[in-house]
Amino acid sequence: MRTKFVLAAVCVAIGSQVFAHGPAIQTTVDSGKIITRQVLIDTYEPLTTPISVYVAPVNWVADIDFGPSWRATPEANPANPFGPGIAYGLGSTFAPSTITLSLVDELRVWDGSAFVSAGTTELTTLRTSNPNANALTTGSKGVSGSADTSVEFAIAAGYNSSAHSQMTYVLLGDGITTSAPVADGVYLAQLQLSSSDPLVSPSDPFFYVLNKGPATQLMSAIGSLGFAPSAVQYLAIPEPSALVLAALGMVAASRRTRS
Repeated sequence: MRTKFVLAAVCVAIGSQVFAHGPAIQTTVDSGKIITRQVLIDTYEPLTTPISVYVAPVNWVADIDFGPSWRATPEANPANPFGPGIAYGLGSTFAPSTITLSLVDELRVWDGSAFVSAGTTELTTLRTSNPNANALTTGSKGVSGSADTSVEFAIAAGYNSSAHSQMTYVLLGDGITTSAPVADGVYLAQLQLSSSDPLVSPSDPFFYVLNKGPATQLMSAIGSLGFAPSAVQYLAIPEPSALVLAALGMVAASRRTRS
């Protein structure tokens, strides 16, 4: 009986990885405009609230997709070290068309009081699945602060609510190489979605706040953007309340140590 139970658990685990879609931004067209909503994992419905800021940790990932790299990891499941992608299937609000995801600005980093240029460090957006990063062609690889900042994906007719295009976001310490060292910090990327459909207006710019290393500067960096808390989604990192409690715990511990 125990052997059967273990085998069943293994089959469930394998099945969850085979059929999992991973994290993706629920995206709809409302009144002729693209709206970015919450990041959902695997199941991209029901309708969620609009989101402008997505906060995720950066971790070192060594897998087969793009080789070892410092990348955004918006899902705690190590089977999904990528995303968020774009989930566009809910409500069939998109007509068959081409969607472009653009990195609007150079990558920026928090200096303690403002987001400033990250220097040579940039963010690359890679359209997944499992390509060779060095062989990616125009339209499937974009780099912030470069001449080619966009990736594209096609929306075909007859899609369903699970339709999505997956992305991977990798920090390039030297602006070129996926394996280059990256300094700890809070990084800011500005993005926008647009459509080849002339009846659809682009989304408002939205932001990825990517934290590498200790999160001590994270909340002040997010607060500087000026968005309401309801427009911010935290992915695979502690919610703000947990961060505050952790900070208070550190203060209390330091006081006990001094005394």
